[in-house]
Formats: sequence, C-alpha cells, structure tokens
Amino acid sequence: MGTWGIGTFESDEAQEWAAALVADPDPIEVLEYAVAGEPDGLSELDELFVLCTAEALIAILQRPRPGVPIHFDDPVTLEGGAVRLVPRCLEHLRAIRQRTSGYRALWFDSSGNPSPEWDAHVDGLVEDLEAA
Repeated sequence: MGTWGIGTFESDEAQEWAAALVADPDPIEVLEYAVAGEPDGLSELDELFVLCTAEALIAILQRPRPGVPIHFDDPVTLEGGAVRLVPRCLEHLRAIRQRTSGYRALWFDSSGNPSPEWDAHVDGLVEDLEAA
C-alpha cells in the first residue's frame, strides 16, 4: 500500500523520484525535464514532480527543508544550473497552486474546497524558492 500525505515527499512516487534524482549523474538534467513542459499541460504526476523539483532546487540553493530526502555530496557544483531553473519552476508552481483540477484537486474536501494546509505547503515552496 502506498504512502500519502500533504508533504511533497509523503508519497511513494515522490520518494522514488528523489532516489532517482540523487543517483543520476546529471541531476540538473532531471530537474530541467520536470519543468520543461507548459504549466497548463501537465499531468497530476508531472505536477507532483514539479513540487519535487522545487524542493530539490531549495535543497541545492539553501538547504533541504524538513522531510526532504534530497542530499547532494557537493551541491555547490549544481548551483549554476539550479539558479537557471528557478524562474521556470516558480511559473509552474504558481500555475499548479491556482488550478481547480490536477494534483491540487486531490486535496479538495468533499465539498470541492481546496485544502488550506496543502495550499500553505505550496505557498511555502514558492516563498523559499523566491528567497533562494
């Protein structure tokens, strides 16, 4: 049975993505791929990977947020590529945060109202990424 929670890495898919990212010889390429598509054309899983990418960029440019299983041996070597991806990632995060469908809709209550906790989580990602 899979795990599930509001935190970015509280799902099996996100945990697997993080493990593949840190094992990849070119993690910046993986991050670029996650934010390459148009924000309006992403699947729910792609949207999750955008959240994961935001967490990874924050981990590279600042430090990993609590609960983030992304640790690079030498993040300084990745900073240039990470800085270049921040604007694109922010664009994707803001689009996901405004949606009434997609990954965000998984967190709506039975009346169709968005989860304040999930929205606050994404808002925190945006704030931390803007500060990076």
